[in-house]
Amino acid sequence: PKFFKQEYLIQMYNGAISEIRNIFNELPEIKEIGAEAFADLLVYKFKIPISIGVEQSRLDQTVVSFMPFAQKRIFELTQRIPLEKRNNSRLFYDTIS
Repeated sequence: PKFFKQEYLIQMYNGAISEIRNIFNELPEIKEIGAEAFADLLVYKFKIPISIGVEQSRLDQTVVSFMPFAQKRIFELTQRIPLEKRNNSRLFYDTIS
């Protein structure tokens, strides 16, 4: 079943296309940094806030919390680690074992 009128579907579609363009305008070119580094930036800038933002906001009302791996400076430092050590959580497994 259709939930939205056609005019709203068009508006949402155009908004999504505009947001995707903005993403690619904000980030460095894939050719410059490589696909894996580009994916890392996408996750940092968009997935983390979207996937945990609501829960983090709820939790902040109950207890003070700190997410060290979501901090900008920590992310910037992790970008210096070679991709082969970051792939498949390799850095964590190597550190633990």
